Amino acid sequence: MQLKNLDTLNIPRKANAYIRSVVQILEKYLGDRLLSVIIFGSIVKGYATKVSDADILFIVSDDCTKKEIKYIHRLIMAYEVKYNYLVPPKGIISTILYCVDKSTGMFISHFVTRKKDFLKGDFAKTFQVNKLMATVLAPNEIVYGSVLCRAKVLYGKNLVKEATFPNVSMIQLLKSILMNVVTSIFALFIYPVTKRATLYEMETAKWSLLAAYYYVNHDSPPLPVLLKFFLDRNISSKYVKTWIALRTKYQQDYKFGLLTPLNILKIHMAVLKQRYF
Repeated sequence: MQLKNLDTLNIPRKANAYIRSVVQILEKYLGDRLLSVIIFGSIVKGYATKVSDADILFIVSDDCTKKEIKYIHRLIMAYEVKYNYLVPPKGIISTILYCVDKSTGMFISHFVTRKKDFLKGDFAKTFQVNKLMATVLAPNEIVYGSVLCRAKVLYGKNLVKEATFPNVSMIQLLKSILMNVVTSIFALFIYPVTKRATLYEMETAKWSLLAAYYYVNHDSPPLPVLLKFFLDRNISSKYVKTWIALRTKYQQDYKFGLLTPLNILKIHMAVLKQRYF
């Protein structure tokens, strides 16, 4: 097993051990049909926290069947439980929220896709999100581009070089606004029933920052660069400081949640003004 770049990345020890364990077991099961392992997100950019996802994309050969891919998911999920990346849902509320996570890709640490689906940019199949959600709400071109532009290949072929970076239209930014505002409002309603509500608010804020930045810069930078860009465009410094504090020490914060839909709009409007006004 040869893992490229892993030792050069400043990632948490838990993530390092998790990645090595999963790649080892998949290599034994799939052999040369495990084509590539790609890592992306906060873990690559150096701002992962204790509650951050691992964000790993496993690309398998096109001859892998749906049954095999389902089994691969189960194998990986067993390690996610072992390394505390996944808490198996218990009860109605946690099961519903887990289904929301699966449909949107939120708080999901791994994705398994066939090579052909990855290369042609099939968002729903690559990230295993609900197809209707991907078509109607998800800013799939922005997400795909922002994932690929800073991704690191840990194993196998560098298929990122073969992938096509999609052009990003204003419709994509409007979809980002809609998806994140809807998710943020949904989170407000679940405060009474789950301690994870503020996590959803934080995630929609993060997705908004990344999507808006990528829309104008076609990049997905480290956190300090990202935050400075929006602070320079008069996004509330108090809101940003609260978001950073919650990442460091998480707790429920209903006031933060109430402020999130408005700040999502402000984040997106900042880049629309930059481009069109």
